[in-house]
Amino acid sequence: MADNQVNNSFGDLMELIGFDRTSQQTDIMEICRKFLGNLTLNPTILDRMSVFNDEEKKCERIAQISVDERFNMMLLRWQPGVANVLHDHSNSRAYFKVLRGRVKEVHYNYDVSRPQGERLRDRASLTINEGEMNDLDNFRDYHRVFNVGDRVAVTIHIYIPPLRMCRCINQETEDITDVWMDENARGKLYVYEAYRD
Repeated sequence: MADNQVNNSFGDLMELIGFDRTSQQTDIMEICRKFLGNLTLNPTILDRMSVFNDEEKKCERIAQISVDERFNMMLLRWQPGVANVLHDHSNSRAYFKVLRGRVKEVHYNYDVSRPQGERLRDRASLTINEGEMNDLDNFRDYHRVFNVGDRVAVTIHIYIPPLRMCRCINQETEDITDVWMDENARGKLYVYEAYRD
């Protein structure tokens, strides 16, 4: 994809979302929530997004954008039966929508005061079907997302402020590792190699 196409896509996306550089944080949360709630994609586009170029990959980012220090957005695809690593969203509030497929989100309590091997406990789970969205208002919450459907799932995620780092938990050892996110997307639409035209 040429740079001018990327820049045009970024501008078009910001206009579509209703983003205004003067918007305050609470306005941005409401704008992004409404955008996700109303978002639908052409089935042909979803078909293209559902194709993995590398069948070894289980989950991959299709595209990512970051806008100033206000929010970032990621578009992901998931192979059937795949889950991401147990993680939090640091200081970011998160919204996500299932554009294709069905996912299950499982929340966990992590209590460092408990003995090793007893720190993690399942707290709640929720199945999110195609067209539905979820709001993770507790940004300190640890969770995993599983593709519980029988086909590739496509999801879109918005983080306010931008997700820069998350804490990941190894479920076997219960150790926590800080994972820093890719900064290539700051200030532009970044389309990952696997989905370039």
